[in-house]
Amino acid sequence: MKNKQYWKYIFDKAFKTGAQSSISLYLAQSSNLIDAELLELVGVAFLTAFLSVIQNALLMKEPTIKLEDA
Repeated sequence: MKNKQYWKYIFDKAFKTGAQSSISLYLAQSSNLIDAELLELVGVAFLTAFLSVIQNALLMKEPTIKLEDA
């Protein structure tokens, strides 16, 4: 049950982080600071932030290398 709660928290955090990145780039594009297709820009920003949080969670959940081994 604890593992399910952990991943629920991580996916919630990943979604919020992705949304924040998307909103910031949407605002930059709408104010003409960035010249790019809106859907592509928002999609890439969301996926990059979302996957970054998931990757970090996977590394923290079961680290493959310990500090003593480095």
